[in-house]
Amino acid sequence: MKDTTARNVLVEGTPFFDNCLRLQLEQNLTTDDILKRSGLSPKTLERIQKRKVKSVQRHTIIKMARCFGVTYYELMGELPPTNSAPPPTADRHRRRRLRSWMLILSLLLIAVATAWTLPGWLAQPIEHVVDGKRILGKSSGNGKVVWTRDHLSEVFVTAMSPWLPPAGLFGRLDPKNRDNLLVYGLFSNGSDGGRLFVVNSRTGELIWKDQPDVPQLVRFYGRDLIENGNIIVRSLWFADVDGDGTRELIVIYSQDPYYPSYVRIYDASGRILGTYFNDGHLTSLHAEDLDGDGKDEILVGGTSNRHADSAVLLLLDQKHCNGGSVDSVFHPHPGFSDMAMIRLHLPRFDDELMHLLQWDRPDIRTIQVLRNGDNEPTIQIGLGIHDKVTRVKILLDKDLTPRHANPTDYFRTMASEWIREGKTEVDYSSQQYLNRWLQGSARYTVGHWMAEQEPEAIAHDR
Repeated sequence: MKDTTARNVLVEGTPFFDNCLRLQLEQNLTTDDILKRSGLSPKTLERIQKRKVKSVQRHTIIKMARCFGVTYYELMGELPPTNSAPPPTADRHRRRRLRSWMLILSLLLIAVATAWTLPGWLAQPIEHVVDGKRILGKSSGNGKVVWTRDHLSEVFVTAMSPWLPPAGLFGRLDPKNRDNLLVYGLFSNGSDGGRLFVVNSRTGELIWKDQPDVPQLVRFYGRDLIENGNIIVRSLWFADVDGDGTRELIVIYSQDPYYPSYVRIYDASGRILGTYFNDGHLTSLHAEDLDGDGKDEILVGGTSNRHADSAVLLLLDQKHCNGGSVDSVFHPHPGFSDMAMIRLHLPRFDDELMHLLQWDRPDIRTIQVLRNGDNEPTIQIGLGIHDKVTRVKILLDKDLTPRHANPTDYFRTMASEWIREGKTEVDYSSQQYLNRWLQGSARYTVGHWMAEQEPEAIAHDR
């Protein structure tokens, strides 16, 4: 059997030439008649009539068959195939229809992609506005409100994350999946206080959320203390704590009006990577790679209510952000261990100075990392209180070993006025006093939370 599916069909040795001549004579057709009916070129027809070809293209045979009013198989002198395969003419039409549908589908996909893509090119950036208990997104071009989210508590902190939304069906062609996610947390003046939300910044769609870990808070601080206050989302920070190139979210939660606070680390999906509880307010947060291992360490500053009312600075990382600020002397707790890498306590000033400052306890309000020409880090923390005015700056090594304490100009002025007004005889801004005060600090490392006695405030240097 001759190959009727190939592009060229072998006709030499077949009845093809004889059948063409017979049908031409039977139908009394001239060469011009055949050319008009078949649409063949004169050269092609001449080669067939003079039998100068061994093979003929299949579509040429089909044109000749149509010209004579017979089928492909009759002209070739073959029996039709016994299977259900369509004849060459039907097969050709089927392929043409398939190509047409493929073209239509391609054009449709291009149109859909363009429809999704053009708004992304033309869309204006979305501005986020906090209005009390409402947060909304509006177009920066025409000011139109695109989305709103209402809560029972006031929106307290917001931050744009480095994370993108899930890609979805059309991936980043979809303009609503191109903008980074928005993170925000609530104050404590409603039943939803202290909740954390991560939303699509362009649409307001909720991606994930978290709420205060009340069972763990009760376990660490006791039921009475927790049930008589509400939790606040106080601070947000993004840092790459595991070195994978994607930053994680670090959140400080604090209670209002009392002191329980904790630090929690989340990945982009909302999975909790670590939680550390502190026995006092945490008010400052910074993260940076201090040891050059490609992973960011976390510095958290605040106060310690149970540790001689001292200021506290915590050094945490990916592996050391669990448990709470407990030790065998100051805060024994059988159900908790302290997994902080380092915990530094800076003592209270003496009672007279605390009275002049009107402080209950010192508080670390600012944290900075300074680097020298060799990129070696030095940590600088600022002691202050709720008015955020720094009184004393302390320089620390990267392992939180205190090195030097410097009074600010503001504190020097205050100390001079106190002496001039007869409120004290001590120059509390003197380097001698601050050096002696700094010697009362207590530094603990993971696994070594033992102390013989509670650090004491130093006496007056008279």
